[in-house]
Amino acid sequence: MANTVTDTQMTDLGGNGSLRDRQFVYLDGQYAGADTSPTVSDMAKALDLTFRGGLLSSVGPSGPVAPGERASAGTVGYLGDPGDLIVLNPGDSFVGTVFEGTSTTWDGNALLINASNLVIDGYRINASVTHTGGLNLTVRNSVIVTPQGQFWCLSTDLGPGLGNFLIEDTTIIGTPGPGISTIGTAVGCDGRLVLRRCDISGVGDMVHPCGYQGANFAGGTIISQCYLHDGTFLDNEQHADYIQCTNTNSGYLGDAGQTFITIEHCATDISLGPAGVAYSSGFTSGHTTGGPSEFVGPHLSLKVDNCYMPSGAYHLRIQARMNNCVVTNNDFGFRNAVNDEFGLSAIDAFAASTITWSNNIDGNGNPYVYGSPGPDAP
Repeated sequence: MANTVTDTQMTDLGGNGSLRDRQFVYLDGQYAGADTSPTVSDMAKALDLTFRGGLLSSVGPSGPVAPGERASAGTVGYLGDPGDLIVLNPGDSFVGTVFEGTSTTWDGNALLINASNLVIDGYRINASVTHTGGLNLTVRNSVIVTPQGQFWCLSTDLGPGLGNFLIEDTTIIGTPGPGISTIGTAVGCDGRLVLRRCDISGVGDMVHPCGYQGANFAGGTIISQCYLHDGTFLDNEQHADYIQCTNTNSGYLGDAGQTFITIEHCATDISLGPAGVAYSSGFTSGHTTGGPSEFVGPHLSLKVDNCYMPSGAYHLRIQARMNNCVVTNNDFGFRNAVNDEFGLSAIDAFAASTITWSNNIDGNGNPYVYGSPGPDAP
């Protein structure tokens, strides 16, 4: 029989334990007196006890991040009073909510949104959320807590290149559980994604966007001032990345044209698998193989600016079918060989021929040149 966890113990975990400590409690079934996996109501109870401004962040809120500053724990996500949020649990009525009058439905623990130009502002939704019909969805000033067994936390499923997905000042949390080899993805989008000032944790892949067709970086997918931490993967063979974008010639936008993605002012932590294995990468993009199509396009262009990426087998991967990438003002941290890390970056030769690389440093504060393994952690 599993040990019980009292409200006092759970509060102590919220104040002193990391998310990984709390996951250990969940995975052992030692959850608010439960002998089995936690229910949505169990999760909601525990999260209320551990809320510290930035939900499940390792420290308390330190105030909102300023424009242009790098995100950190307690500075992004929902930083307001949790009591101000409208709470939705699976099966709840939509009467009096933003979903009333739309074709939105519940499918078990999943909220399936069918509406155009919907704005979700000031909600706590204890379910996975998928935009399945209509165009354009905005989520801001909210908390999404996805229960066990759901692959996505927040996603769109409208078709390649369709719709705009704007997420701002929101905390997104996944729930791992026994028997799940792939924990899933916090945010996925097959249209244009703009993700700003969000706190994301508790999943395998954190963000799985597409580059978006356009004339420049400003018109493409943008991930800005997000803190990605306490990732979970229960299988050392599981491929997991903090941010993964692999859409050029891959069936998302096909041969529609050049696509763009910007990752700026973001930070990750060092999350490890069960045997101390690091994530596959901090940020990864492009394809693992090139071939003739690599030289004729269409290509994906990646811009990474002022980010902290201290972990991953390679902290940054820029792979095949990419061009005109820009990597500036980033801190790559140390290579952690003990965690099976190979180096701070892996750059495809074709991508390297057109890359702009400047003012990047390693964990010692020294200039870092791509391709070198970087200094080992002290």
